[in-house]
Amino acid sequence: MIKICHLTSVHPRNDNRIFYKECLSLSRAFKKVILVVADGKGNDHIQNVKILDVGFFSSRFARILLAGFKVFIVAIRQRAKIYHFHDPELIFWGFLLRLTGAKVIYDIHEDYVASIKQKEYLSNFIARFTALLFDYYERFFCLFFIKIIAEKYYSYRIKKALEILNYPRNVTFSLNKNELPDILTSNNLLYTGNITLDRGAINHVNILNYNLKVNLYMIGHISHSTYDKLMETVPYHRNRLFILGLNEFVSFETIMKYYNVNNWLAGLAIFPDTEHYNKKELTKFFEYMQSAIPVIYSAFDTWKALIDYPQMGIFVDPGNEDEINNAINYLIKNRKEWEKMSANCRYMGNTYFKWSTQESKLIELYNTILYS
Repeated sequence: MIKICHLTSVHPRNDNRIFYKECLSLSRAFKKVILVVADGKGNDHIQNVKILDVGFFSSRFARILLAGFKVFIVAIRQRAKIYHFHDPELIFWGFLLRLTGAKVIYDIHEDYVASIKQKEYLSNFIARFTALLFDYYERFFCLFFIKIIAEKYYSYRIKKALEILNYPRNVTFSLNKNELPDILTSNNLLYTGNITLDRGAINHVNILNYNLKVNLYMIGHISHSTYDKLMETVPYHRNRLFILGLNEFVSFETIMKYYNVNNWLAGLAIFPDTEHYNKKELTKFFEYMQSAIPVIYSAFDTWKALIDYPQMGIFVDPGNEDEINNAINYLIKNRKEWEKMSANCRYMGNTYFKWSTQESKLIELYNTILYS
């Protein structure tokens, strides 16, 4: 029997891209799929995917040094035909697996060079020096792997990579009545995904200070330090702010439940202008589209090219409160325009930007590796 083995030392076992999209798609096509993780939740077997857990490592240092090694040991024991890994920490271990004669796929979820440059805990010099070293390190080892990229623009660094884009699955979940927040009324704004300062957390929360007509829901992991900063930003309007994910992972299923409330004025992506994000086609864009939620977003060229035609939202200067406020009020006052944008979102999200278009490319790649 053909064995396919996915590896991660960073992501949880129920990661949306790794498990729900790739592993489940491959399990339907090839049956035997193994996922090696390091989340400390034990071994399991879900929908033809065998999950092997090497244990959780709380510190970044321990994760980099120990988790990758333990993932490698478990992986090599599987004697898989294809190994498919998802974290830069596993590059060296992926290379060792390649030396066994197996085919190895490196699935690149982020522009890690740009991401390193933005690490808040590193000085500017150290961040840039580390990014430069990693750039050479990653490019060299990529010579030995089959490469997949989750974003089109990563191709500026990673050559000859297959695009398996992070388009959403078409699934529906519903919130139970006891899961609904008390403040759910009208004119609700939604933000999903990790809640961090470089993803515009202050911009989003600050809306409550100058627009008294809206409520804001933020669904995604947030650290205690960032949470405290957001609370300081809105000392008098916390009753209109709902945050789910304080120091904990929020599952894709939970996020989808909120998408399907069908009571959203707009989805937000008002990010500051940074090298890491101004060229990314955010996964949340496609999820907003599929859920028919118009988007208020930063006026980056890449984002405008994706969302502006057909019009699926309103772009704004992320540093201009008046523009943001005017965009919100426009959607409140012009229901027909909101409905047009919502319809455009639903059409594009369910016609072009859906996982099935990427699933077929992934399965074709595996068939080529296995049978050519």
